[in-house]
Amino acid sequence: MLPSATTPPDPIRVDIVSNGTPWWEVVSSFGPLAILLTAVITGVFAWRNVRDRREADQRSQWWARAEWALDAAMSEDPPRQEIGLGVLDSLAASDLAGPEEVAILEVAWARFLPSEVDGVDGVGENGAAGEPIVEEAGQ
Repeated sequence: MLPSATTPPDPIRVDIVSNGTPWWEVVSSFGPLAILLTAVITGVFAWRNVRDRREADQRSQWWARAEWALDAAMSEDPPRQEIGLGVLDSLAASDLAGPEEVAILEVAWARFLPSEVDGVDGVGENGAAGEPIVEEAGQ
């Protein structure tokens, strides 16, 4: 008998047999995660590189300022000496000054200050010799 337009066809029976998901499909599903992880690791290394480069540039500028301040401190012009010593003091307190840089500045101060500040025969500019007198505020 011929099927008519009103009678539905007989259903087809389909049996799906699966032995689980193949391993290559499981591995390939981790591809986007691996790309994200690689991007994060690369970003961390790039950020550290930029941070280190910026710190190196800041230290380079610190040394340029220190050279100028040492030159100014050794100048024959008293106002320039005073400015140079003030800049050296600020540079020694800077976060960029490591222990080695502070030691270098201390050597420069030790070689420069005794002859310039204390004057002749160990007598200071204020006329006093020996230990400085420290007074309490308000006395």
